[in-house]
Amino acid sequence: MTSVSLAIVDDEDLYIYSPPYFVKEPSELPSKIDRVVSNKKLWHYHEKRQDVLGEVYGIFYKFLEKKYNELTVEQRNMAQRWLREHNDALELIIEGSRKPYYWRTYGGRGDKTEMMGILLPNVSAFRNLARSLRWRAWLRAEQGRFEDSFADMKSCYRLGQHLRGDKFFIEQLVGIHIEALAVQTIRDIVGQYEIDSTILADLQDSFEQIIADKNFMISLKAEKLMMYDRIQRCFTSDRIGKGHLYIPRFRKISDMYSNYEKAGVEPFILDFVYSVQFLFGHPNKEETLEATNELYDYWERLCRKTNAQMHAESDAINDKLEGLLSGNIFLGTLTPAFKRVIEIGNRLQTDVGATLTMIAILRHKQDTDRYSQNLNQLVTAGYLKQLPIDSFSDKPLVYKKTDDNFILYSVGPDFKDDGGISGKDSKGRDRQWLDNGDTVFWPVPESQVKQ
Repeated sequence: MTSVSLAIVDDEDLYIYSPPYFVKEPSELPSKIDRVVSNKKLWHYHEKRQDVLGEVYGIFYKFLEKKYNELTVEQRNMAQRWLREHNDALELIIEGSRKPYYWRTYGGRGDKTEMMGILLPNVSAFRNLARSLRWRAWLRAEQGRFEDSFADMKSCYRLGQHLRGDKFFIEQLVGIHIEALAVQTIRDIVGQYEIDSTILADLQDSFEQIIADKNFMISLKAEKLMMYDRIQRCFTSDRIGKGHLYIPRFRKISDMYSNYEKAGVEPFILDFVYSVQFLFGHPNKEETLEATNELYDYWERLCRKTNAQMHAESDAINDKLEGLLSGNIFLGTLTPAFKRVIEIGNRLQTDVGATLTMIAILRHKQDTDRYSQNLNQLVTAGYLKQLPIDSFSDKPLVYKKTDDNFILYSVGPDFKDDGGISGKDSKGRDRQWLDNGDTVFWPVPESQVKQ
């Protein structure tokens, strides 16, 4: 398939705009694709169909991930039309984000009583809704409607908050992504436009209210409950070994034996071979439950630590985890990557603090015609309630005045001050939260505000 660009024109349909030699009219493309993927005379019909659809949806999601200010003129026109046609839906999302509660019904696959079979079909939809609000915020900023633009981003942040709390890790991570998307967009817009101090003051005040009674800690309750469910289903009760690990069941919910299956080894043979050692050598059900409680209690203590603290204690933490997981293949296989999730949660707290600080600095500049000497001056003058702490250093974010501007940054995941030099991706582009440099919040990289 050739290089194409596309826009959403309905909830289910796509129009793909491509060079003339591929298709003359966009309206012809759906029938053209249908002819290609429905030609059952083709060899490997299903594989070809999946390849085509996979490429189409891959381009579709790349388009969704674009910021509004990164779109071409044609794409902007399509995005604006989509926003107009779906304005009522976006307003419902905004109304829902203001609710103090969030309730959803989870669907299951196969055995619907099993927590491992729970599907989260709306998680990607939440992300797409957040991106749509981001597009509308940029459009409104372009029209000079900054209050409306920031209102969309506050709603976006509240949408993310509804996915936090005592929910599954995947939901919490999507919530963090949406919250980070909101504060990043606010920084991008403020970096692109000159916005009046009174509007910035209202934005800062209302945002501080949004996060006032919230915390940034990751909740482990749903994951712990899921582990209990796995133990209940993967261990026998009152049999030989007093509740031994049942290998056929464990194999179904893990990647165990996948390489052997590819090699043509029948699973039941491996079940027979491996069951003996697990029957007599693996911790039984009661011991595994006790180890699970100890493991999750330890993770909950780690959730209260900053990234800098976990980095300083990394050797002791790794030794402790190795001891808790040693000899228990059940826990070792099914325990999520908690450390990474905790780091991402702490990262958001730094992200939000940096955004509020950036707004305070710009307000002070507009009101006094000069940048503050340091962040303490902003607190003393009432522009900031408290110093923003960098989770990667346990110190305030680094603020430096330049000749006619300022720089605000976190030392980032490499845990060292690189003097405000941003981390770079493989193509040499500035990227936040990489471990080869600092995470710079201001000045906003030009690539983030201009195509």
